[in-house]
Amino acid sequence: MNKTLSVLMAVAIAFLSVSKSDAQNQVRKKTITRVFWQDATTKQLKYADLSTTDKWHIKTGSVSGMPLPMNQGDYLSEMVQTGKEIFLANISAKSSQALRINSGVTEVPHGNHFHWTYSGVPSVGPSQPLAGQVQGVALTDYLVWFSHAGGITKMSLSNNRLPSTYKVGGENPSLAVSNHYGVCYATRNGGGVVDLIRMKDASATEFQVPDGNLVAASANSGRAFFASPNKIHWILADGNASPKVLPVGNTNGLNIAGPLVNEKNWVLFTSNSETRKELCMINAATSNPVVLKLPIEVADGLKLSSPKTKLSLGKRFAFLFQQRSEESSRAKEQLTIVELDPNRDQNFDDAVVRANIPVGASKVSDNRGSHDICFDDYGRFAVFTEPSTGMLTIMTLNDLKIRARFKVGGTPDRIAAVGSPEHFH
Repeated sequence: MNKTLSVLMAVAIAFLSVSKSDAQNQVRKKTITRVFWQDATTKQLKYADLSTTDKWHIKTGSVSGMPLPMNQGDYLSEMVQTGKEIFLANISAKSSQALRINSGVTEVPHGNHFHWTYSGVPSVGPSQPLAGQVQGVALTDYLVWFSHAGGITKMSLSNNRLPSTYKVGGENPSLAVSNHYGVCYATRNGGGVVDLIRMKDASATEFQVPDGNLVAASANSGRAFFASPNKIHWILADGNASPKVLPVGNTNGLNIAGPLVNEKNWVLFTSNSETRKELCMINAATSNPVVLKLPIEVADGLKLSSPKTKLSLGKRFAFLFQQRSEESSRAKEQLTIVELDPNRDQNFDDAVVRANIPVGASKVSDNRGSHDICFDDYGRFAVFTEPSTGMLTIMTLNDLKIRARFKVGGTPDRIAAVGSPEHFH
């Protein structure tokens, strides 16, 4: 009897061991998202699928049909991601091309959510020649805007509509687009001049904003905002050829360098003065907009990057990198994460810093080599670049923890993500 029991126990243990081994071998990789990043060293666009089982994996590949830089002066513009496409420009000294990248990602309806698949190879779709060098790329509802030496080109997200070009704007303009009123405002570098474009008939006029050198613009809640380094003005974005230009309140001590970023009805930006580093916020929907300021502790020799925002599991975050402002600085660079609306009352006056995470150093040269961050479509994961180490780093947003780091080489800086976990249950 004991001998029989021993045999049965041995068989059971062997069966459990085999079952456990089989289960481990049958764990299926789940692709979390597909990321696209630029290598500032090789001036190439690269991509990778990020997947996980009990550990993280990366599978890299090449974008089919992506043009190679032919001359030393060729480079890629900033890029924007919308839906399952990436838009950017390939720029040379004499001409440029607006590129539309099909990500190869698809989504299939499944009840109240989607299942994502990553079987397609990313490829370059129909390109559009642009006159002269591209200075910027902007994304608004249904439209992508390229500012370049020949003016401003508007491209529809629908392949069935031809692009339109407006011969306005100065060198390196900032754009503020109000789709509701069908107008676009384009700043000029000097003199505080703003070009107003009416999209319906392509007519254009200009008006003046005080304080000369305009560095950023944005449209939000029926208003347009224009920033010089230390002042912000606003107008009703209704297409009036002679708008009433009004100052935004509480702009004392500002030092604005980066873009104005929209998050719901708020306009966000960073200020880097010698004595204070701040995340600044404007409620664009109020009758008298003012700047709210969240001071952020930053070590000497570092400055704040422009914010990137994401809604994740009901929490609204802003992500800012603390990067070296001086090449000789030895201060440790960080990723600062701000929760914008902890009490969820739609007001950002209770914004608070939730985490400061050490990151690999930037590698800034000629406006390239800064950190960048992107997010999967469902807002569960973030992926950011570490230019000096050639790394991509994955973070979970529910706990703001680093989960994996992958060496991809070169100088990865600008990054975008398409898609979410394959199976979302």
